[in-house]
Amino acid sequence: MRVKITLTTAVFPRGQFVQWTVLGATESGEYTFTLERSGGPEGPWGHVLGPVASQYAVLDTLDRGSEALDHVRPNQLTLYDRLYYRVTCTAPGGAILRDVVETGPSVLNPRMAGPRRKLIRDFRLSLKFNGTPVVLLKRKTWGPRCDRCYDKRTKQVVRSECKSCWGTGYDGGYWAPVLTYARRSASATTVTNTPEQKSDANGVQMWLPDFPQMEKDDVLVSLHDQRRFEVDRQLQTEIQLAGVHQVLTCLELARDHVLYRYPVSPDTLQPLY
Repeated sequence: MRVKITLTTAVFPRGQFVQWTVLGATESGEYTFTLERSGGPEGPWGHVLGPVASQYAVLDTLDRGSEALDHVRPNQLTLYDRLYYRVTCTAPGGAILRDVVETGPSVLNPRMAGPRRKLIRDFRLSLKFNGTPVVLLKRKTWGPRCDRCYDKRTKQVVRSECKSCWGTGYDGGYWAPVLTYARRSASATTVTNTPEQKSDANGVQMWLPDFPQMEKDDVLVSLHDQRRFEVDRQLQTEIQLAGVHQVLTCLELARDHVLYRYPVSPDTLQPLY
């Protein structure tokens, strides 16, 4: 079991977006996280977030501690400054897990940082014209287990229609919804015949911003028609290994799926950017 920072990206000029996950989680209970920031890989470290439970990402606005008169806040005005983030995870059993990652424009060739920033900006602007609002539901992979449908002896989810964990086995099922824009392709229906039954699958492709990074089994909700899609595969367009945007291959969920009862209210959501 280990904690890993999976994504860091600059959100000009608001700050730095950091996302993490727990790999190989084997314990049931609350995982608490503390995020720290530094200018070097060994510190000293400045506090950014935490300790908090059941959170997987944060937008570091780089202004924490700037209320002191002698404090100079980091900024995004140079291509050469490096930022380091350290996430500390405390498992339910008391184990301490840590991961440190280098981020910032200096990870990319400085001559390519400007073109990448323009590509990201142009793509986001294009989504406001040819995209539609969608809600991203990040599937939980750690945290307290569902006490209604998770069998502690077999370590299996015994109720796929559970409205407490929505079939994930973790209490709540998904992290807080995120509102953003996406471009969706036309539907492609595939019919499969088996001796038992005839079934069809409706597949689409979606183009989204580079963060938050989506993974297999995450869910997208289209607000225009309330259709709900499950991520089957994620591909990321990159420039010198730095993400620009992501392309998702998704499968539409059947209309009788329990996730159609998952409450998503656009009135209470704020756009990610």
